[in-house]
Amino acid sequence: CQNKNNVSTLSNKHINDPTSGTKISLSEIIADITVIQPNEGVIIADGKSILLYDNKIIIKDNTKQKTVQVVDSSGNFLFEIKATGEGPGQFKTPSLVRVNQTSDRILIYCALTKKIIQFDWKGNLIEETSLKEIGLGGNFLVRNNEI
Repeated sequence: CQNKNNVSTLSNKHINDPTSGTKISLSEIIADITVIQPNEGVIIADGKSILLYDNKIIIKDNTKQKTVQVVDSSGNFLFEIKATGEGPGQFKTPSLVRVNQTSDRILIYCALTKKIIQFDWKGNLIEETSLKEIGLGGNFLVRNNEI
């Protein structure tokens, strides 16, 4: 089911300002929240890492499903990139997911296979880069299609 529910209880929720220690109502910094329920084609077991990009929602599940799922802003399933192994174009789990500088690729880093795999916006493999010598502990940069 695809329901959009507006959450109107922001005035009841507060966060602490770390600089002054005062409470700030979420309604002061957030105008509206829309809850998007993905359609039945999307199974999200652990969606702790979500990337919003160009009316798309990229959901990384690196603990249960070991997938990267992409849905549109209405929650409609677009495609999924699934962990399949260690071979060419494969990964064991998506450790980090980003969009490249020119916005035409999704980059998935797998810490277990120590490589970055690049996919197009339909989930098709483009290329991979091995990082076996150095590994990766945090984010990565892309400049002129070089990782």
